[in-house]
Amino acid sequence: MIALIENVETKEKKDYMPTFFFAETLKYLYLTFSDEKDFNLDDYVFNTEAHPFKKASFVKEEVKVRLGIE
Repeated sequence: MIALIENVETKEKKDYMPTFFFAETLKYLYLTFSDEKDFNLDDYVFNTEAHPFKKASFVKEEVKVRLGIE
């Protein structure tokens, strides 16, 4: 967790928890300890925010163009 200074004159601290902690970190924690039957990693890819995307929905040629591979 992060502690912020609420008032620099009194050095009063303020509690702060970034929203990404629940939105992303806990999703990755869940995925780490979940069964393979919940998410087959051969069928899904996860973005940096832990959102699952089914690989079958990707058009391979479009992915290559968007990534600048070819």
